[in-house]
Amino acid sequence: AGTPLALAGSFPPSETIFPDTTRAWLSIPDIRGLEERFDRTSYGQLVADPQMKAFVDGLREQISKNGRQRLAKLGLTVEDLGKVPGGEVAAAAIEAQPGVLATVLVVDTTGHETEAKELVERIGQRLLEQKAKKVVVPNAPAQLTVYQLPPEQDGRSDAPARDRRVAFALAPAALVVGDDAVQ
Repeated sequence: AGTPLALAGSFPPSETIFPDTTRAWLSIPDIRGLEERFDRTSYGQLVADPQMKAFVDGLREQISKNGRQRLAKLGLTVEDLGKVPGGEVAAAAIEAQPGVLATVLVVDTTGHETEAKELVERIGQRLLEQKAKKVVVPNAPAQLTVYQLPPEQDGRSDAPARDRRVAFALAPAALVVGDDAVQ
């Protein structure tokens, strides 16, 4: 998979590191410049129109709520992602097993290594607050930390509770976070 490349110390483009089992992929090459460039587009001007404020605020809230829920499962917040990128931020849905999708987030932290280290500490604390337990993974690289979270029901009463893990690795210039640590 892609993690060993990201941990090698250089940050290759995300399209080169995700495996063939990637089912969806989103990349923002420059998250800091995205908003500025968007504001200059016709869509950006439409969003800035005062007559669109109620609609745009509602849409932002829906997107933010859904994003917050998904990120919270990884121990992250939307605000966290605004502080650590030095370049690309990419997310992928990877079919770890047939019919099971894992979420993987890769962040180029170039120039933000201190903030990334602080973020990793916050992620660990948040996961512990969610009753997670740190898992020792034999032969894992030193940068990899894995937490086992309490089982979660998927909303159906007849479905068994799902095992949940969150793994993250901090290496020079990269943070990798995923919700299905390979055993």
